[in-house]
Amino acid sequence: MSNSSHNIETFDKELSYEVRIGVDGLVSTGMDAVNAILQERGITFDTGVAINDGKPIMRSWFLDWSLAGATPQTVMSLLKENDVPFEVLIDIEKEEDE
Repeated sequence: MSNSSHNIETFDKELSYEVRIGVDGLVSTGMDAVNAILQERGITFDTGVAINDGKPIMRSWFLDWSLAGATPQTVMSLLKENDVPFEVLIDIEKEEDE
């Protein structure tokens, strides 16, 4: 067990999220709506794509230090509200002195 203590604000700042959207979500009308909302609101973040046989099979959205204009929860809520299936990987950043 670690001796470090975290309040909720500190803990939230140490979390980064990788949102993975599979091929079913990539080609949905819900995804079109989410992309339009993100652009309209000026929400930006780093992304990546997995390709197999020249076709995208998964898109990753990195909701970490690169996220601007919204919280990770806001972005994930947009996906959920527009029925875009996704999964989330959560990473806890460790302090450098640990």
